[in-house]
Amino acid sequence: MVILNNLLENRKRMQAILLKRFTPDSPQPGEKGPEEEKTLKAAINEKDSAFMEKLYTLLEEHLYDDQFNIARICQELGFSKTVLAKKIRALTGATPNQVVTEFRFSKVKELMATHKYTLSEIAYMTGFSSISTFSRRFRAIYDMSPTEYMRKNGLSL
Repeated sequence: MVILNNLLENRKRMQAILLKRFTPDSPQPGEKGPEEEKTLKAAINEKDSAFMEKLYTLLEEHLYDDQFNIARICQELGFSKTVLAKKIRALTGATPNQVVTEFRFSKVKELMATHKYTLSEIAYMTGFSSISTFSRRFRAIYDMSPTEYMRKNGLSL
């Protein structure tokens, strides 16, 4: 029973590390302390790390594309939807759509912090086809409008 609990705890730890490690606003390798790097290497094997790197590189390359969806990710990576979903769920504990959404909104926050773009520009730069869709999805995640979020975090233009 103890072994099973340890395995489950290690899996949860790996999922958290992968989600944090591969989001755009997270520290990159070498920016972490030596202890955290050691934990990361112990928790994630090379193939899983390479897969996540490839996935997030692909998301970065197609960030602006509002037509880039899970089917296109499967095509680019050479996986079926089922296999992709199982692999992402096993590595991150999230669905492919959740990973894509989290990636896009971490980029949204990054672009907001630059003070260079309007909300409309940010929406289109991060793959949303309309400002209303962007605002609706933003509100669903952060429980406030993008404008309120910017004001609350001192990010007003």
